[in-house]
Amino acid sequence: MVTGCHEVHIQIERPSTGNPAEGEGLSGIVHQSFTDVTEDLSNHPGDTGWDVEEAAFTDGRTGALDVGALLDSAEEGDVGGVGSNGPPPGGPFAYITNNLGNSVHVIDTSNHSVVAEIEVNDGPRGVAIHPRGHRVYVGNYGAGPDGETGSGTTVSVIDTHTNTVIDQIEEIPGPEGLEIHPDGSRLYVTAPGPHILPPDGANDNVVVIDTESHEIISRIEVGDHPWGLEFNQEGSLLYVGNSHSESISKIDTQQNVVIQTVLVGDDGDASSGEDYHISMLRLDPLDEGRLYVVLMHLDLVAVIDSETLNLVESFDVWFHPHSMAFTPHGEKIFIPALFSELLWVIDPLNNNEVEMTVSVPAESRGVSVTPDGQWVYVVNGSSNSVSVFEVATNEFHLSIDVGRYPYGFGDFIYWP
Repeated sequence: MVTGCHEVHIQIERPSTGNPAEGEGLSGIVHQSFTDVTEDLSNHPGDTGWDVEEAAFTDGRTGALDVGALLDSAEEGDVGGVGSNGPPPGGPFAYITNNLGNSVHVIDTSNHSVVAEIEVNDGPRGVAIHPRGHRVYVGNYGAGPDGETGSGTTVSVIDTHTNTVIDQIEEIPGPEGLEIHPDGSRLYVTAPGPHILPPDGANDNVVVIDTESHEIISRIEVGDHPWGLEFNQEGSLLYVGNSHSESISKIDTQQNVVIQTVLVGDDGDASSGEDYHISMLRLDPLDEGRLYVVLMHLDLVAVIDSETLNLVESFDVWFHPHSMAFTPHGEKIFIPALFSELLWVIDPLNNNEVEMTVSVPAESRGVSVTPDGQWVYVVNGSSNSVSVFEVATNEFHLSIDVGRYPYGFGDFIYWP
């Protein structure tokens, strides 16, 4: 018996005629759909004589799954079972990493309230949420009270239904930027190791992890101190910002190999030798040919041609922009600046003009937008808070207290 699923839409594919158990034809697939699973699924395909162990179902996001295996895992209480294969009820939720608090605060964005605090390892910074919403991955970079910057080696895996850590993925030096492949099968993590200044020029890696087994399946050599990551919509390409070597690498995710690396200089193909400190990268939701790249130490955001990786244009964001977030339809970009105490609102539809700036607490780093585009969450390191900006009124709505020195690097709000 499978119970307790929360508004899961399931389609069971079965033959309209014939019994596959007896080798009869599979012509004519029909579907049965359920929005609330509260009974044994094996009751439903029985009119065809097709045992549920032979069936497969999809929920529209996860692809074909083996029903029998899922029933078994659900009966055993496995976190991978039917009952936890999607996001938790309520929300959407924001997952705020507290860099010096070694914890993650969970905020229900429907009412802007903290619903949980989860202990993780030393110095959490980056965060990635699985496309199904049932897992959150946190990079423990190692900048907390127990270690030097970049000394961490683990990624914590959080079950969003219980808000508990269910696994630790190890042997990842200085995990900082995290992104999950659009199909949910692989987690990519930048692994720059300890933060060395001046830069040592040594190449570092992007680590590829299987999201089911949590095993490392590849280490891809890129430039010095990789930080930000961004997939194209198809997931066939991954862009990597090499923070200390002033370059962008492009990875073929089918082969997990670097196919292109270009220095980000004033002329688009040559470095000035400065430490640009490339942090976040984001593709324009309206035009995947445009890759936005934060150059933190230059107080710039560069717009890069995503095919050639050459510079198209740039615009100023003072002082030390750290991350950025687009609204769902790409009509605005929100960029917190680390030391200017400003949130910059950019209009990408009007030549990246500055629409406005809004005061925020000092050392604002992370930023994410809710899926409905109504709220912008800005993570403020020095004030141990998250500011909630209302897009419709262009005003801050409230401030939420979280843990010690929150960071929030990455898309920390779940988008279904």
